[in-house]
Amino acid sequence: MPAGEVEKLVGLVEAAGFFELPSVIGSTEPGGDRFQYKISVEGERGTHTVQVDEAAVPPSLQPVLNWMKSHTRSGE
Repeated sequence: MPAGEVEKLVGLVEAAGFFELPSVIGSTEPGGDRFQYKISVEGERGTHTVQVDEAAVPPSLQPVLNWMKSHTRSGE
């Protein structure tokens, strides 16, 4: 991954307060046919994994998911 993309992703992770998020973020909305995301980040602060229901994604985490989706689709 190019250095510029690494820096952007690190910035998004930091802005999301990723390491402060709980390990599981569920939804109280009814319905079971939703995506579940499991994101693990390894960094200077250690490793942290967050599993989140698509209906419960915190606004601060949405840019991280958007970045991941766009880079997965483009094959980067």
